[in-house]
Amino acid sequence: MEEGVADVDCRTSRLMMHRYLDGDLSEDEQQELRQHFNVCSACLKHFRELDYTVTALQADAIVDAPSDFTEKLFQQLPKKTSGRRSAWGKGCGDTPLSLRHPFFSS
Repeated sequence: MEEGVADVDCRTSRLMMHRYLDGDLSEDEQQELRQHFNVCSACLKHFRELDYTVTALQADAIVDAPSDFTEKLFQQLPKKTSGRRSAWGKGCGDTPLSLRHPFFSS
């Protein structure tokens, strides 16, 4: 909090920041928030960090993988060498451990 800025104003402005980013502030409330930013650089800095974070999270949209993604991925994996089993393959008989695990068997 900066000198000359009431603590209540900072607390209130921080609540308003979240409402602003959600699009829930009236024009009058937005004006009050901007006026507080004019006298409190700490709140302005906090708001910019929040805004940056929200923008970054919204930009990180889920992208669908191309239809041939799995096929191309398996083509790039190392080929299995004969006569040597990986640690995942050790276990009961010819069933690899990875296929016997409950996660994979359901």
